[in-house]
Amino acid sequence: MQRPLLPFLAFLLLAAPLAADTQDTPAAPSQPEVEVTSGLSSPYVRNGRTVNFWLRIVNHSSHAISNLRVGPLDAPRHFSIVACWAADPRSKDFPAPDGTCPAAPLTLKPSQEVSLGGTIHAFRRANQQNIGAIVQWTALAPSSHEVILGPLSSDSWFTYYLETHTVLVSFFGVALLAGLAYLLKFKFESWRQRKERELARQAETWTQLLKEAGNFSLNYYLPADGALVNFLAKAREHLKLFGAAPETDAEVHLTARLAFFHWASFERRMLQIQRRIHGIHFKNQTAEDIVINAYGRFGSLFYFQTQRSREILDALLDKVPLQATSAKFLRLLDGSPPYVPADPDVTAAWDMFHSWLHGDQANEALCFLEAMQPIFLFEINRPYYYWYGQMDALDLSDDHLADLRRLVPYPPPDAHAEMTATQRAEEKDWHCKLDEYIEGTKKAG
Repeated sequence: MQRPLLPFLAFLLLAAPLAADTQDTPAAPSQPEVEVTSGLSSPYVRNGRTVNFWLRIVNHSSHAISNLRVGPLDAPRHFSIVACWAADPRSKDFPAPDGTCPAAPLTLKPSQEVSLGGTIHAFRRANQQNIGAIVQWTALAPSSHEVILGPLSSDSWFTYYLETHTVLVSFFGVALLAGLAYLLKFKFESWRQRKERELARQAETWTQLLKEAGNFSLNYYLPADGALVNFLAKAREHLKLFGAAPETDAEVHLTARLAFFHWASFERRMLQIQRRIHGIHFKNQTAEDIVINAYGRFGSLFYFQTQRSREILDALLDKVPLQATSAKFLRLLDGSPPYVPADPDVTAAWDMFHSWLHGDQANEALCFLEAMQPIFLFEINRPYYYWYGQMDALDLSDDHLADLRRLVPYPPPDAHAEMTATQRAEEKDWHCKLDEYIEGTKKAG
């Protein structure tokens, strides 16, 4: 009578593992449309003091979000936001009356991200708690998301002081140990905050300025530097050969013509820099002053001396294309007999250049450009320090440094007259700035 139960039991034993195998596996969590990461510069703060916070917001959705803002905090009785920054930690602003901080840009396109942050002020003492803030935006409809910035406590100065010590040996020992520990802790916090600001600054530099810096270097600075290097090399080569052979020699004459071509290319590139990006833009202002003053001193010893010289240069630059080759440029100088005559503007510039190159002021003018060129190249490469982590040292000789020291006062005083008190003060200030810049290049970044 019990045999019919055996097939039924066998069926149950076989069906149980099959049912377990056919269960649906849990789906992987989907990525949020708006991703927010955040942090605090310190987990504790003295009552009445401030602490910094930061957020990184990424739009993972397929549509743009607008009216992006952060705040207020979820602990308004103890903490509140008193300053905000968007994109650049150095540019701070006050929050809106409702305690929110707008992002920049307010509209975030798909896959676009933005960094922002600010300063939190502690109004009263509070035990450690997780501080949160509301991130609000408008997509297809108004949305918000609460993000935890991190744990934060606000303590009295005495409690804050005691948190750094665990062993009390004696009254004088405690006083000494507390003083040293407080100083070390203050230094450590300052160092950590500096590192955080440095990391944030590096991130913003690469996300916002690297593309622009690369554009300036590739399209403006590097072509100008290449033309300058070739001009200096050919000019020095010609003067060296000219001292040993007459200019009727083919090689001597060719070096003068090539120096003329590279000088015209360099001046054309500098004109493009002035027209397109309105001058030289380096990270260091002293480096900008060096390049501007050295280039100006070169011009004052060449074509700034008369109005006619300047007119000749302007007419030449109108005939020089940015991508001109030496062969094409020299055809403008020589013409194509018998049907195409030489360009009169180019020949006038050649006569002016040739006369200047063999004159008394050419050597001094070239010295200023030779002293400027290492600075120019060093500053072109400075933004890439954050990529490579190091930079080649500034290649500046003693002669270059001596020429740079003569850049200020500008224009130079009469050789037979004593410097005025103002000129001596300008010269002293320039020497201090120059020495500080040279020392700073040894730890450039």
